[in-house]
Amino acid sequence: HDPSEQRGATGPLRGVILQDQYLQAIEGATPEERSQHLQNATSNAWYYNDHINISFIKVFDYSPYISIQVEYV
Repeated sequence: HDPSEQRGATGPLRGVILQDQYLQAIEGATPEERSQHLQNATSNAWYYNDHINISFIKVFDYSPYISIQVEYV
């Protein structure tokens, strides 16, 4: 993300929409905890790492066409 972007509770992103389904951001006390939750996720998920200013999105791609949309704060 650009350092000048506005931030909310989940960083610069308000939400992630995958194939018309809204994905809830992973919650956790620390970026390391959120990262572990993402690693263990068995479905599509995302989180914001405030230490390095990056959003990570995990997608299980079972389709020849996929649409990912992000909403900014």
